[in-house]
Amino acid sequence: MPNIYRTCRYKNENYLFHCLEQFSNVIGPSVAIGGHLGGQISHVFALIEDRKGNIQRVDPTMITFTDDEFSKYFLE
Repeated sequence: MPNIYRTCRYKNENYLFHCLEQFSNVIGPSVAIGGHLGGQISHVFALIEDRKGNIQRVDPTMITFTDDEFSKYFLE
């Protein structure tokens, strides 16, 4: 079975990247006069794992991949 994880760095620590997650939640209307009417909010998160096996949900723009996966797809 091929390795499906990618190595990455987040806040100067090493992690394994598992996947991207689309997370949605329903919010109620604002209690403020003229506030929002409520609805659904959505975010994309990266799921990463530390050396102790702890999984974190983080902003994907804050991780940097450290493997050389890019070179398999593009010639430099």
